Amino acid sequence: RIEAPFAGVVENVAAELGEVVRVGEAAATIVDLSPLRVNVRVSQQDVAEVSEGGPARVAFATGAESWGRVCFISRVADAATRTFLVEVRVPNPEGDIPSGVSAEVRIPVGAVEAHLVSPAILALGDDGRLGIKTVGPENAIEFHPVEVVQAEAQGVWVTGVPAQARIVTLGQGFVR
Repeated sequence: RIEAPFAGVVENVAAELGEVVRVGEAAATIVDLSPLRVNVRVSQQDVAEVSEGGPARVAFATGAESWGRVCFISRVADAATRTFLVEVRVPNPEGDIPSGVSAEVRIPVGAVEAHLVSPAILALGDDGRLGIKTVGPENAIEFHPVEVVQAEAQGVWVTGVPAQARIVTLGQGFVR
């Protein structure tokens, strides 16, 4: 009689009834799907902002989405990529999400007010900084240096523009 030290799902049986199994040889593979552990690599510039116990939003390739918790942050960078391994545990009590599927992990590290804009309206200032041109209160063009917070398929999230602004979206290359 073979017993596993945890509950799970039998994924693979390597031995049949009546076969002899040597010490240390696998008789079966058991998968524990709850919680799922999702591994993600975080850049050296961003790892200091991630904290153990913090929340993480995980979107799986299956379409399932769930919140999890950061449970491990490596203290040593990968020599090849200079990134740090971060592990997120995601509850999966019904085992609906299979192990090994691709996932996108978003770890909130702070909140900032940002504008979602088309990258086409970004311009370079005279000093070479990236920015956005707006129409100011005197109907004069103003240049606001911006920082790209995040890029998405719909556009880029930028900070550095006033909360209320009339952004120049056409012909920004022709106005000063």
